[in-house]
Amino acid sequence: MNKRQARFLLLSHRAGRDAGSDPQMDEALREAGHDPALAAWLEGEQATDGTLRARLREVSPPPGLQARLLEAPPLVETASTGPRWKFLAWAAALALLAAITATWLWPREAQSNFAVFRDEMLRAAAGPIRFDFASGD
Repeated sequence: MNKRQARFLLLSHRAGRDAGSDPQMDEALREAGHDPALAAWLEGEQATDGTLRARLREVSPPPGLQARLLEAPPLVETASTGPRWKFLAWAAALALLAAITATWLWPREAQSNFAVFRDEMLRAAAGPIRFDFASGD
């Protein structure tokens, strides 16, 4: 186990509570015993944790908080399914249907494009036709 892995494990170490419960934690603690820098870091972390623990024990909730929380109605947001949303959904569906119908029924320019193509081909075929390759057969 390297120093980085030991630090990661020791971040969750609880002094006096983790003894012998986890082989990896025991190995990390042995690593801290051999490395003075890691031991100093662990001591600082445990001091900080102790200070936080003591400060949190000093905090007391306001009187009657539990009763007020239990009496409060639950906060539930319901999705609005009123007529406005239904109207918008129907309007969007009708607009989509109108767009599809207009696209499908709109007169196509394929006939005029075909007429232009036909005229160009007739003009090209009316004159002399040259090929890149001519066979004697």
